[in-house]
Amino acid sequence: MLLRSVFTAILVLCGLYVAIGAELPIRKGQKFDSARAALVHAGWKPIETFKPMDDGELEHFHFGAGEIYRAGFKEVESCMGTGTNPCFYNYHKGDRCLFLIADGEYDAKDPGWAKVTLWYLYPVPNKSVSNSRPQFPFCSEAAANRMRPHIFRTY
Repeated sequence: MLLRSVFTAILVLCGLYVAIGAELPIRKGQKFDSARAALVHAGWKPIETFKPMDDGELEHFHFGAGEIYRAGFKEVESCMGTGTNPCFYNYHKGDRCLFLIADGEYDAKDPGWAKVTLWYLYPVPNKSVSNSRPQFPFCSEAAANRMRPHIFRTY
């Protein structure tokens, strides 16, 4: 009886693992371009955010994010600009948001310029979309921080 219960638990956990893997076809250490292609293929939509800095200029134009944004990766929210230059990306699918972190300096000649280091999957916060922000601006770092426990990370 105990063996049967253990076997059932393993099957359930394997099923959950497969379901999670099917929902998010990414892995830690994966090249960003490959992870992005897999996400888009799985129905995740890149989301442009409009997070302003203190001077009013949008954050996705600073600290390396500007190069990434101009290269067509409109989902880049911001980059740290120091150390491994972690950059933050936003995606949306159905009622879920995905906040992805990838480390690496942008290099147009190297498709492996960044590697996935971390991500957070969370429900869309209950907030309406305005005309000035038509593309789910609430799928962002600020929203992710409100929806998950804060994690300290050294850079």
